[in-house]
Amino acid sequence: GDGPEHHRLRTLTTTLGLGAACHLLGAVPNDDEVKAWYYRADLFCLPSVQEGFGIVFLEAMAAGLPVVATTAAAIPEVVPHGEAGLLVSPGDVAALVDALATLLADPVRRQRYGAFGREYVARFDWMRVAERFLAVIRGW
Repeated sequence: GDGPEHHRLRTLTTTLGLGAACHLLGAVPNDDEVKAWYYRADLFCLPSVQEGFGIVFLEAMAAGLPVVATTAAAIPEVVPHGEAGLLVSPGDVAALVDALATLLADPVRRQRYGAFGREYVARFDWMRVAERFLAVIRGW
């Protein structure tokens, strides 16, 4: 977004020589543009130290992206480690860098994780969830 950290992050990317490789988008105006960015990416990384259900992970997996994230809160329930992506301990920068480098260097693994993630996300489709819920209710 365009929050209070935007300027600091822009300065950091320049200092680290990553300016051309990092896109700090600011606020993205609509879902179509968000989807377009997902489809341009090689992977999705969100190293949260705390996270709820994290629908953003489902969006990334639906776009076929492998995920690099942490084991914080409910993330392991949303992102199967070693199947849809790689999970590291929150705050473990070395492990995060290693996970990113591993996936960036292995397009076959990225494709495999992306394909698994796309299939996995289908389980969260509202119609499928409703059908499973009705099956439980009817079973009473």
